[in-house]
Amino acid sequence: MIRRAIASKSYGLQRALAETSLGFFTPFVEIGIIPTKSFLRFKIEDMKIGTKSVLFGAHCFILHPFFVFAGWWKLYGFPYDPRLWVAFIVHDLGYWGKPNMDGPEGELHPYFGARVMSVLFDSHRKDKWHDFTLYHSRFLAKKNGAQYSKLCVADKLAIALTPAWLYLPMVRATGEIKEYMKDAERNSGGVIQVQKSQLKGYLAVQNYVLKWVDEHKEIKEDTWTPNARESIDENGVWK
Repeated sequence: MIRRAIASKSYGLQRALAETSLGFFTPFVEIGIIPTKSFLRFKIEDMKIGTKSVLFGAHCFILHPFFVFAGWWKLYGFPYDPRLWVAFIVHDLGYWGKPNMDGPEGELHPYFGARVMSVLFDSHRKDKWHDFTLYHSRFLAKKNGAQYSKLCVADKLAIALTPAWLYLPMVRATGEIKEYMKDAERNSGGVIQVQKSQLKGYLAVQNYVLKWVDEHKEIKEDTWTPNARESIDENGVWK
């Protein structure tokens, strides 16, 4: 009788845990993760490209912050201020739900991280951390007539520090590579030539950002970045 009671309670506990687990995963249905009896199946095709980028692409929330951290350390020394670490993590989370990376929606991705940093660390009359995060985008800084931040420089160096064997499989999986290769020549002012090879294209981008970082690490005036991007197709890809 005692063994039966223990077995019954054990079965009940296992069942409760199983139900709890399924309940835990239920919210993820909305982002394309579907729980089944044997495994979780990703419905990648239902996700926006910005969401895919944050989850497992160029802006992966697990990997990208470490390369930004490495870039900052290389440029400005070890980031002792914990607020910098938060900025490394949140600055690109605004890509979530965006239908493009460099289009009119994707270009606005820094605003989410900027708001988070402002709420956490800014006073009423100062927007230091808001602007620090917002202007990690050199295009947005140029558009708003503002100065790009040191986070921008570290973020660009992160591209050069991310090895091709890691970067390319991720952006291929998300589909970002198509947009990046299409926009590379325009975003670099013609410095990067269109490449058929994705590897050669990425190496060219790395070479370009290394030169940009070397020129702008002391926060000099940015004469490399165009004043505005122009929409060139129906998908919202901009010059």
